[in-house]
Amino acid sequence: MRRRLGEFDELAAAALEIRGRRGLPDPPTLTEREHAVLVLLPSLRPLAEIADELSVSANTVKTHVKALYSKLGVSSRRDAVDAATRLGLIRSG
Repeated sequence: MRRRLGEFDELAAAALEIRGRRGLPDPPTLTEREHAVLVLLPSLRPLAEIADELSVSANTVKTHVKALYSKLGVSSRRDAVDAATRLGLIRSG
């Protein structure tokens, strides 16, 4: 399922086409909250601080992290960040 990106719809479609031609896997579909947590994982801040920033409980963040690990096929925070960067879900640096 593609999201509406306004003026970037064509660019997103072109990027997905190139990804398909190169045999790269499609990135997993994330919820908005999972993506919000994923963007903060490279900061190395404790999950409790991420929870505070997102105004949710630490247990909610842990649930999102577990879902992210499953969707990305990883078992650590570092691997999640690496996989998400490779898949274009987050930017490196």
